[in-house]
Amino acid sequence: MKKFIFLLLALAGIFCVAFAVAGCSGDGHTHNYGELIPEEPATCAEEGMRAHYFCADCGKYFDADEKETSEADLKIAVVSTHVYGELIGETAASCDVNGMKQHYECSVCGKYFDADRNEKQADELSIPAKGHTFGELVPQRSPSCESNGMNDYYRCKECGKYFDKLKNKSSYDELSIPAKGHTYGELIPEEPATCKDEGMLAHYFCADCGKYFDSEQVETDEADLKTDIDLNSHIWQVNQGESNKKSCTICGASESIYNLSEDNTKISLGEYPQSEVKESGLKTTLGWVAGNGVLPTEDDAHGWTDYNYYISGKVKSFMWYRDVVYQNNRYRGIYFTEYRDTSHTSSILQYENGYEVKNVYWFKFEPLEWRILKQENGKALLLSEYIIDGQKYYRSEETRTLNGKTVYSSNYKESDIRQWLNETFLTTAFDTATRDIIEVTEVDNSKTSFRSTSAEPYACENTNDKVFLLSYNEFDEYFGDGDFISYSKLHLKQLENTEYALSQGLDNNLFLQGIAKPYWWLRSPSSDIGALQVRYPYEKMSITDYVGQPTFKAWGNAVSYSCYGVVPAIWIKL
Repeated sequence: MKKFIFLLLALAGIFCVAFAVAGCSGDGHTHNYGELIPEEPATCAEEGMRAHYFCADCGKYFDADEKETSEADLKIAVVSTHVYGELIGETAASCDVNGMKQHYECSVCGKYFDADRNEKQADELSIPAKGHTFGELVPQRSPSCESNGMNDYYRCKECGKYFDKLKNKSSYDELSIPAKGHTYGELIPEEPATCKDEGMLAHYFCADCGKYFDSEQVETDEADLKTDIDLNSHIWQVNQGESNKKSCTICGASESIYNLSEDNTKISLGEYPQSEVKESGLKTTLGWVAGNGVLPTEDDAHGWTDYNYYISGKVKSFMWYRDVVYQNNRYRGIYFTEYRDTSHTSSILQYENGYEVKNVYWFKFEPLEWRILKQENGKALLLSEYIIDGQKYYRSEETRTLNGKTVYSSNYKESDIRQWLNETFLTTAFDTATRDIIEVTEVDNSKTSFRSTSAEPYACENTNDKVFLLSYNEFDEYFGDGDFISYSKLHLKQLENTEYALSQGLDNNLFLQGIAKPYWWLRSPSSDIGALQVRYPYEKMSITDYVGQPTFKAWGNAVSYSCYGVVPAIWIKL
């Protein structure tokens, strides 16, 4: 009987275990407890939860001992203790924002509490906004050239905020009226200084605000646009009945037109660039006076003047000059990007004379000295004491046809050098009064002027000029004796040159170093070589001469050489 009861109990136990296993999720699986989920303490805002397991397969909860339980049984009730933190000080109310009394704020649940930690609603702690103090309506302000204007507005005296005239909240930018900008108008041209009044550089002027602007529309002071009185800008006229006195028609100043040397052999008359400026500070200053150091280019001269020099018979922009006045002295700056073509030598004469490309060189205008060659009937024939420049006689050695006639390159009437003398040199070297006392001279260009007895084809018509070159005949008359010249007269025809002439490419590197001076042009063609050559004075030693005895030769050379000097001649009224 006992065995039977034991068997029944054993079968019942097996049946219960099987039933328990089959009942895990209703489908007979084993629970997947995973890791123990730690306890999450309760706060003043949220319930906590005890440590537990959770079967992700069936969604059931189990306590820390893996006994099945419910989620509700695992919950820990909300606690009553808040995390107050520090007492938050009172925030004053502004015009349009509420303030707040001192209070605590639970960092867990976010609830508010007064200073005694009594729970309060936010509105119970709020301090009402004060409202804006508008004051008087500020009337509209018109914009200026540079400053914005403003529409009608109120501005709160307390907070400084802006409001439109209807007291609607606005901003400074919304109420602002944009500045209208300067009215430059047309560029006002430069007004050169005179001997009496200051000048003014080219500029703009805004009529609305009265401000001045330079030619680049950069604001500047009126004083900075002013240029000093220019004592070199006198407009002279010869005093009536006084051929050596001139007066300025602008300021009334009076001075002599020329100055005669004590021995009555030389005259100082006019001025021309001669000595090079060597002082670095002055050179820098002159560069800024001449357009703030801006240099000319082939495309834009920037206020400089193109020499219009010829290379291979054609004008090319490569060499420029600019005349400026500084402290009542006149200066000429020169600048070149290529060396001048001398046409007769492989030497670069400007370089050998000390002048290099892409450098600016400055020369001072100084009085011209003249030798008196002859006086008659209240007039004097003058010849420059110095070789003052270097120029081509004519740009090309080719013959031309003008008005149906053949014109050789040695034709003085149609030469470039004659035009240069009576236009460029005349207006540069002499003021209006001085030009008035320079006589118009009939210049003899016949074959007798260069002592040709044949039907010389290279002679040309006489010309009427104020400035001219000496002929072969005139040169021999004043300096020579036929083909010979006495040793005592050697110094008369060997002339010194100016530094400015060297900058133009004058040949100062002759093979007779220390004996021969630079060559200079006569106006007469060469009768032995003809159309392509023009005579010039030249001193040489001949092995057939007595030792030490120089002889004069008037040699010819190509008209297109720019390395020979210019020695102008003029007749003046005394």
